[in-house]
Amino acid sequence: MNIPVSPIFTPHHIEYLILDENLLIQSLSPGILHLISDAQSLSLNEDIRQDFPELFGLEETLNAVLVGEQESFDLKGISRIDDQGEQVYLDLYVMSYKQAGATSSLILFLENVTDKMALEQRLVQATNESALLLTSLRNSENYIQQIISSMADPLLIVNRYGTIKKVNQATQRLLEYPEKELLNCSLTQLFGEQNLLLQIIHQCDYLQENEVLQDIEVDCRTKSGKKLSIAFSCSVVNSNTLGSSNLPQKDFIYVGRDITKSQQAQHRLVSQYTATWILSAATTVEEAMPKLLRAICENLEWDASEFWLPQYPTRTSPDLLPSLNCMTRWVSADLPLTQLSDIQQQSQFDPPQGLLSRLWETSVPEWIEDIRSEPPSCAIAAAIADGMQTAFGIAVPAQEIVGILIFWSRDRRPQDDPVIETLIAITSQLGQFIQRKRTETALIESEANLAEAQAISHLGSWELTLATQTMTGSDEFFRILSIDPQIQSFTYLNFVEYIHPDERQTWVTSIERALTQRSTYELDFRIVRTDAAGNRTTRYLNSRGKTICNAQGEPVRLIGTVMDITERKHAEMALAYQKKQTERLLQNILPVRIAERLKSSSGAIAENFDDVTVLFADIVGFTELSSQISPVQLVRLLNQIFSKFDALTEHHQLEKIKTIGDAYMVVGGLPVPRADHARAIAEIALDMLEATAQFNAETDQNFSIRIGIHTGPVVAGVIGTKKFIYDLWGDTVNTASRMESHGVAGCIQVSSVTYDLLQDGYELTPRGQVYIKGKGEMFTYFLLGKAQISP
Repeated sequence: MNIPVSPIFTPHHIEYLILDENLLIQSLSPGILHLISDAQSLSLNEDIRQDFPELFGLEETLNAVLVGEQESFDLKGISRIDDQGEQVYLDLYVMSYKQAGATSSLILFLENVTDKMALEQRLVQATNESALLLTSLRNSENYIQQIISSMADPLLIVNRYGTIKKVNQATQRLLEYPEKELLNCSLTQLFGEQNLLLQIIHQCDYLQENEVLQDIEVDCRTKSGKKLSIAFSCSVVNSNTLGSSNLPQKDFIYVGRDITKSQQAQHRLVSQYTATWILSAATTVEEAMPKLLRAICENLEWDASEFWLPQYPTRTSPDLLPSLNCMTRWVSADLPLTQLSDIQQQSQFDPPQGLLSRLWETSVPEWIEDIRSEPPSCAIAAAIADGMQTAFGIAVPAQEIVGILIFWSRDRRPQDDPVIETLIAITSQLGQFIQRKRTETALIESEANLAEAQAISHLGSWELTLATQTMTGSDEFFRILSIDPQIQSFTYLNFVEYIHPDERQTWVTSIERALTQRSTYELDFRIVRTDAAGNRTTRYLNSRGKTICNAQGEPVRLIGTVMDITERKHAEMALAYQKKQTERLLQNILPVRIAERLKSSSGAIAENFDDVTVLFADIVGFTELSSQISPVQLVRLLNQIFSKFDALTEHHQLEKIKTIGDAYMVVGGLPVPRADHARAIAEIALDMLEATAQFNAETDQNFSIRIGIHTGPVVAGVIGTKKFIYDLWGDTVNTASRMESHGVAGCIQVSSVTYDLLQDGYELTPRGQVYIKGKGEMFTYFLLGKAQISP
């Protein structure tokens, strides 16, 4: 039944329903029809749970509210569709409601909270977005900080006044300052008053944000005083600080790259190129040295340098120590030396002292990091007084020490090996230059002496007039040709007739080339002359000449000299012949390869050969024979048979080592290794037996030889300085000798090692176990001949 309800007044966004104890609708507000699109289904005495299924299961709670056990109950955020088809959100509140004279009922308020929910959602979303943004910002800051900290290159952030606001660890490591000493420090304290970094800040108002300036090279010093060269890139960013015009102030980010080593390497290279150019362009040492010292010091960062030249007391006393004269010096323009300059102006130390003395005696370059550690001397004291800390000295080498270079630095510089290597290369060039200039001077003196000697020795001279083809000459010229100097007419053709027929064309070609090229010539040639007795003799001449041209550049004359060099030529030919004979003799004694090595080296020659085959052959009954014939006859017989063996050695391309009495030793596989050394030795062994038999038949003798062969490693070489011989050493040699001495006359005994190398191509028969002196029991074989090939 419907419960009469007194009017209930609620805000416009709140509607209500009155329910009985069974949750049946007893009354409802009119505005509820606009709040819920399907509100038409709401009717009196209808179960509220049909329209609000959210209340199912809440009956006990609602009953508690009805009877007063619970003050109220609410459900929030219920979603419905309004009469416009829009989604709305409702908050549901249930309270107990009682009118006068009536039983208690439930009143259900419905509040439209759609706008509130939307606002809350936007607020939550904004809060979440702010939290995410803040987290991202923190992560970004941490990420950027990690990047800055892990950068290998130094980074500085400074404000427009040049004050450092931030540095990374690379900057601290490079400059050797802790962070606290760098922050709020001015750039001028690190890079000097006139440094480019500060100038760029003052001139960079036109730079836009993210615009970058590249490769700003500056010099600075670390905390320990070490000099560095750094190439910076500069970019501009807006800081968080506002300026006087309420605009963000600019900060400057400098990212550096340590180019000290690359610049030093470039300077070292430039110093070498400059030294080469100076020395190639200079005509004297006096001209080259001032330029060279300046180039070295400016490129390798020395403040002062000196070049000292040795002066010997007399040429006849080479053992006396020289005095060293300071030939030239160079001093940096910003270094007003006083005491060191005074010492240098004395220009002479006699004998050399301190560093100069050590360099002269050892020729070893010396780098003195702290000159205060040097023994006291005038030069060191003067250098310390002038503020010098480091010195470097190096001798200038040629065939002997030709000078000494000393370099001084106001900075304390640790030993720099690349700089030392550069200066070694430069001093090597300088030494060659000085030696070359000395040689040129000596050559000029020699040529002057030669000219005087030629005048004294009546060197023949001649002149050819091209227009008439007539030749005139000195008395010596005609004497060389065995012609009367009083001859009235002598032409170029007459002279050519004296030249040996085989060399006339060479002479004519040389003269024509000199005339065509307007140049000089020099030629050795032969002439055939007839003396007063009518004897024809051949003489060797050397002729030099040059073309003389007129004002128009046309050749008009040819002048020259002739010198009789017959004796020299004969001496040269005799020397060449003797050299050839000596080499032939040496090659008969030693292998060619060893002979060549011996000529180029005076030391002992020893080589290891891992696999060679050694043969010993011995004439059986030689001792008895020597008592029956004279020594001369014995030597003749040995010579005949050993000559046959020598021929066989050469035929099989083996190496004869020596003969000892009636024993003959030959080896295969050295000095040039060969794979078939065992087979080659087997072949010569068989041939030796055959040659011995042939020799017996030719000489009616009854010689028998015993041969032993073994294979293994040896040491071969030449020792001693007199009566040297190419010989072998090692157990292989001893074993081969034992194979021969424990062998059988007329047989070839080989070891098991050699047997393994020969068994496939040769016929061998076991001899069995044989006691070998110094070796014990050994199993040996007899070599019978080549293996028979089955048809």
